[in-house]
Amino acid sequence: MELQQTNLHPLLRIRELVEREGLVVLDDVTDMPIQGEDSISPFAVVALCNQGVLHTEYGMKPVTFQAHDFCMLKGGHVLKANKLSADYRARLIIMSDEFVSEFRQLNVNHFNAHSNYYLSHPSLHLSDEQYRQMTEAFNLLKTVSTLGGICRKKMILNVFHTIIMMRFEFSPIPDDPSTSPRLLLSEHFKDAIVEHYIQSREVGFYARMFCLSPKYFSTLIKQETGFSASELIDRYVVLQAKAMLRHRLDLTIQQISDELGFTEQASFSRYFKKQTGLSPTEYRQ
Repeated sequence: MELQQTNLHPLLRIRELVEREGLVVLDDVTDMPIQGEDSISPFAVVALCNQGVLHTEYGMKPVTFQAHDFCMLKGGHVLKANKLSADYRARLIIMSDEFVSEFRQLNVNHFNAHSNYYLSHPSLHLSDEQYRQMTEAFNLLKTVSTLGGICRKKMILNVFHTIIMMRFEFSPIPDDPSTSPRLLLSEHFKDAIVEHYIQSREVGFYARMFCLSPKYFSTLIKQETGFSASELIDRYVVLQAKAMLRHRLDLTIQQISDELGFTEQASFSRYFKKQTGLSPTEYRQ
């Protein structure tokens, strides 16, 4: 039976475009994220809500995204849309990993100083005037992203940097370290899962990263999130597996098993069935 690629995640539909262009601006978006589903964005996203309301969870925390809100989301993190209003419309800046890496290298001091703040404050509500100014900046980025020539990338980097600095200008970040937000251990842990889930699914591996015993590490994670460390790891791996089984029909089960870091297909199948009640083949079909 030939499988058909249906219900493709909106960002995966433009994967090749984003990878090729580095940065893509989407207007009048209504179908991202998919309502009612846990999903993992393959790309970093900067969003501007034009109208309507989105009630979502980002990193297992509730976030309301409404008209005139500006939002920054890291790639690879779990996002779930619980409810979208019928009039929801947003503009999205979608960035490849290569673009994000290049931008960070050019602005390393800013990101080193303020990355925690951006993670703990993903959404910012703009005044009417700030929204108008941010809309003009999005328009300019859309224009330069469609240009060709040797200066295209430099223009895109400069205009995108302007957008990030506008966000900083609209809501200054405290310089005093004592008043700056401190990420919980669980936030660092979730970042570590995103980076290392293929390398290891063992709690001890992550506990050692934070110089803690596995038992104490798990206790702290449970206190902060309500979930055990192993539950968070398994949830992320299963979401990645589901996304690949549904959307990467060009890959066999064996290839997906390899991509996820399992030593053999049989162990992947046992793991997936234990977590979901279905074999990978049953889930894909």
